[in-house]
Amino acid sequence: MATLMDIAAALDLNKTTVSKALNNSSDISRETKERVLAEAERIGYVKHRRKRVQSDQNALIGIICPEIVSYYYAQLVTSLSACLQKKGFTTLVLLSAFSPEMEKKHLEQLIKLNVSGIIMITEQTNVAPTIHSVPGAKNTPTVIMGLNYESREHDVISVDEEYGIRSIVEHLVSKGHRRFAFLGDDLVGNRLKYLRRYLEQKGIELKDEYVILSDKRNGECGYECMQRLLALDPRPTAVLTGYDTIALGAYRAITEHGLRVPEDIALAGFDDADFCEFLPQSLTSVNCDPEAQCRVAAAILLSRIHEPGEKYTQVAAITPRLMVRESTAGRD
Repeated sequence: MATLMDIAAALDLNKTTVSKALNNSSDISRETKERVLAEAERIGYVKHRRKRVQSDQNALIGIICPEIVSYYYAQLVTSLSACLQKKGFTTLVLLSAFSPEMEKKHLEQLIKLNVSGIIMITEQTNVAPTIHSVPGAKNTPTVIMGLNYESREHDVISVDEEYGIRSIVEHLVSKGHRRFAFLGDDLVGNRLKYLRRYLEQKGIELKDEYVILSDKRNGECGYECMQRLLALDPRPTAVLTGYDTIALGAYRAITEHGLRVPEDIALAGFDDADFCEFLPQSLTSVNCDPEAQCRVAAAILLSRIHEPGEKYTQVAAITPRLMVRESTAGRD
């Protein structure tokens, strides 16, 4: 049976070079790869695919995440860890605080630890330059979660936010709403963009004064933004928030003004946090199925680890579901 050593001896190369050439490594020249492949075919060499043998040292997968304060990120990290631990891996979670510089630092740390793979949850619109800037990161199996673009360089798992926003708009317009508002922070720009697009398609204007953004996050953001919104005359009849904890703060501001949800203001969130069903008027939201995201991300990463020669990339967008509840009822 032909072996790597046979190819190496015939071409006067070392075994490592031959192995890299057969695995299409980027640090081997095209000419050398072609010579190796030609010789392998000539002598009838058959590449045997083997699963990477995990040891106590490298049965480790790094998870980089912006934070775990919010329900959404916490659920992603919890689900990812559960999926990977079932496969015999230990997970190490590093928090980036939404900082590209911190993401780079964490990547460097994980490469030094010789992790088997990395799952990177990020809000960067193009994370490839960060990965390329870290020696060794490009050759470490990596899956990106949270982006809204298709990368040819990395496997990407995202959520079809456009579909989710369209579902909310269709629902609220069917209820007779025409005065819409949006509350959010600087992380939900895509959701605002899609809201403008689909309202315009319905012939409905999203007035600038009805778009209120804050540098704060979560409940504090929603409370502050809704206070400003309620000072306007006329008030909007339907308010969409960038995510559910923003809606939570907005809900408090509405009730403090003596107004009712949904009779005076319909309110909707995004991400379907576990508290949505337990508000005085349960909150309509968009379920992004974090468990499905994590199952797909884990499966792709494990495939990369066990089949390191595969070069194609995978891009998957999870289709979310609108969960209609009491906070948007009425106005039929």
